[in-house]
Amino acid sequence: MDRMTNQRLGQWATRLYIILFIVGLFILTIYTFVQPQKQTKIFEKPSLNVYHHLNEKYGDQLKCSCSLIASTYNQFVNIEPLFHEVCSSSFASDEWRVNLTAGLIPDLSTYAQIDYRRFLSAHLQFLTGLCQLSNQSVTNTIEQFISSLLVSDQLLSEIHFNEHIHLLIEQSKSNAPTIFISLLSLIRNLNHGNAIVSTYGTNFMYTFPWYNEVGPYAVSQAMIYDNECSCALYSNCTTQATFIKINSSGSIPIKGLKMGCTPSESFRMSTLECFYDQSCINLIHEYTNYTGHVTSLSLRTNQSSINITIAELITNQFIEQWSVSMNYSSYFEKCLPSLCSFTYIQQINPLYIVTLILSCQGVSTCQLEFQPIEIYPSDLDDFLKSPVIGDFNNDNRLDLAFFSALTVSINVLPGNDNGTFDAEIISEMTDYAWVDSIILDDFNHDKQLDLAFVDTDANQINVLQGNGDATFEILTTFSTGNGSSPRDIIVADFNNDSYSDIAVVNYWKNNVGIFFGYGDGNFSAQITFSTGRDSCPVSITVADCNKDNYLDIIVVNQISKNIGVFLGDGNGNFEAQRTSFVGGGSNIYPVYIAVGDFNGDSLSDIVLSYESQQVIAVMFGYPNGAFGGRMKFTMESNVDSFPLIVSDFNGDGHLDIAVGQGDLYGLNVLVGNGNGNFEVQTILSTQYYTFIPSLSVGDLNSDGYQDLVAIGDYSSSLYILLNTCPCCIANIPETSTLVHQ
Repeated sequence: MDRMTNQRLGQWATRLYIILFIVGLFILTIYTFVQPQKQTKIFEKPSLNVYHHLNEKYGDQLKCSCSLIASTYNQFVNIEPLFHEVCSSSFASDEWRVNLTAGLIPDLSTYAQIDYRRFLSAHLQFLTGLCQLSNQSVTNTIEQFISSLLVSDQLLSEIHFNEHIHLLIEQSKSNAPTIFISLLSLIRNLNHGNAIVSTYGTNFMYTFPWYNEVGPYAVSQAMIYDNECSCALYSNCTTQATFIKINSSGSIPIKGLKMGCTPSESFRMSTLECFYDQSCINLIHEYTNYTGHVTSLSLRTNQSSINITIAELITNQFIEQWSVSMNYSSYFEKCLPSLCSFTYIQQINPLYIVTLILSCQGVSTCQLEFQPIEIYPSDLDDFLKSPVIGDFNNDNRLDLAFFSALTVSINVLPGNDNGTFDAEIISEMTDYAWVDSIILDDFNHDKQLDLAFVDTDANQINVLQGNGDATFEILTTFSTGNGSSPRDIIVADFNNDSYSDIAVVNYWKNNVGIFFGYGDGNFSAQITFSTGRDSCPVSITVADCNKDNYLDIIVVNQISKNIGVFLGDGNGNFEAQRTSFVGGGSNIYPVYIAVGDFNGDSLSDIVLSYESQQVIAVMFGYPNGAFGGRMKFTMESNVDSFPLIVSDFNGDGHLDIAVGQGDLYGLNVLVGNGNGNFEVQTILSTQYYTFIPSLSVGDLNSDGYQDLVAIGDYSSSLYILLNTCPCCIANIPETSTLVHQ
C-alpha cells in the first residue's frame, strides 16, 4: 500500500473517530439531561444551630447519623411528680396519728359500734401507708424510665424528639398504677372472700348462744349498712361517719368520712373534705382529747380535691400533676451527629455532565504497583504467621521476623537492604507456645530490639530478649489470668516514666490488662479495666483520642459490637470506658482495628474489619473520644479475621489502608485522599485460593517507599511486596513503620 493510500485511510479513520466521538458525546449529553440524577449533600459535624437551620430548610428529608446510638433518658429528661398535699401534711404522718389517738381508750370496742373513734386510727394509718407506697411506686416507675435507653442511629428532630418523649411518658403514667392497684385489689378480694372478721366487729358480729345441738361453733351475723347493704355480700358497704356523744344517744356527723365493713374499704369511699375544714379538724381533736393544733389543707391549690374520693386518689397514685422537662440540646450533644445528609433528585446538572465526559476520556487515579517476591524460608509443611519488621542484628538494615508453628520458634530473615534476605536464623522456644500477636520494643534498655507476644492457649505473655544477632531467648513470662484468653497486645508508655508498658485484651475476662514496665524486662502485676459484661474484647490499639497529649486505649469489643475508649491521664490511670457502636448485623462482628487521621482534622480515626463481611468500615473521631460517621468500602471477598495496616503507600501525604482477603483477590489497598474517602486497588492476586491474615509494613529496600510483607493462612510462604511507587512524588520521607500485628 503506497503512502498516499495510507494517508487517505488515516484521514478517514480520524474523521470516523471524530464523528463517532461527537455522536457518542451527543447521546451521552442527551441521556444525562433526560435521566434524573440522585444527588446527596453532606454536612459534616454540624452544630446545633447549623442543624436547626438545615432542619428548617430540608425537614424530614435531612438525615443525621448519631455517633452514639444509645443514651439513657436521664441525660436529657427530668420528671418531677407533684403529689396531693395531704401526703406531705401532718395528716399522713405517724407522729400526728400516734399523738392524736393517744387520748382514746385503748380498748376501742368500748366505743359504740357506729362511733368513728373505732375507725380513726386505722384510717389515718391507711392514709400514711397509701402515700408512702404511692411515692415509692411512682419513684420506681420514673427511675425505670429515665434509666432506659433511647436507641436510634439517626438524630431525631426536636419535634419528633418531643413527641417521642411525651408518648413514652404518657405510657409510663398509665402503666405506673397498674401493679399498685392490682396488689391492693388482691388483698381486698382475699379479705372479703375469706370473710375475715375485723378486729372491732365492723363487718361481722358474733351472736349468742354459741352452742347448738350439733356442736360448738361461733355464729356470726353480717353487718348491715346504708341501703340495706350487707357485708356478707359486698365489701364496700358504708354509712356516714359520726361521733357518739357521751352519756347521750345523739351523734355528730363528720364531713366526707365514712364507716363500713372494714376500715380500708370505708376509707376508700371517703373524701378529704374534713381535712380542708378547720372546724371539722377541731371536732376530731375534741373527741380524741387532743390538745395540739393542726392546720387544715388549703383549697387554693386545687378546688376539686375536696370532693375526690380516696379510691380516685389511689387510682392516680395521689399525683396531681407531672412536671416534665426535656433538654434537646443535651440530646443533640449525646447523639453527636458526625454528618448530616440530604438526598434529592436533580434533573439537569452541568457539572456532572462535564465530569462524566472527562471520565470517558480516561481520567483515573494512578494505580499502585508492587513487585511480588514469594519466598519459602522453611519446610513446606510449616505454618507461618505474625510477621514483624525491625533491625534485629544491629546492621542498620530492616530484617523480617515471624513465628514458625512447625519448629515452635521465632525465625529471622536478615535483610540485605535491597528486598532480599539471607538464610533464616531460628530461635527455638523451650516451652510450647502459640503466638497470636507480636510487638517489638527494647524492654530491658540494653539497646537491643526485643519482642513480646500473647500465648492465648497458655493465658500468658512471653517476652523474648533480643541478643543483637537476630536470636532471642526467654526474658520473662507473666500470666493474664486463668481462662483470660488474651487475643491482642500493644506496647506504649502509659505513665510517662520512659519505660515501655504492655496492654492486652483478655477475651473471656472482658477486660483490658496493663503491665507497667520497670525498664529491666520486668513488669508490674496486671491492672485490669472492664470492657463490659459479655463484651469479649478482641483487638487493641492506642492513640491520643481527645487531644490532651496523653495516650488513650482503644479496643474492639467483639460481641457487644462497639469500640471502647479508655482516656488516659498520663499517669497510668484511665477513665471508665466510653463506647461507640460499630454495627455489623446478625452474626457479624468487628474483629481488627487500626488507627490514623484519615480526614485531615488532626483527630484519630479508626478502620475496622468484620467477620464474614466484604466491607471495611472507617469511623471518624471526635474530641471527646467518640467515633462515628461510619463509611463502608466494599471488597471483592470477605475480609474475615484479616488485620489492617495503615501507611502512606503512594507518597501523597495521605494515609492508605492495606487489608488481606480470601479467594483469588489476595491483597488490597484503600488509597486515601485525605478527606476520608478511599479508592480500592488490588495490589496482589494469587493464582490459587488463599487467605492473607498477616501483614507488616516497612521500607525493605531503602528506596523511601513503604513495602509490605504478607503471609497466607496455613501457608509456608512469604510474599515480599516491594513498592515500585509509580504514583509517588520524589524524595517523600519514609512514614512510620507499624510493627503491631
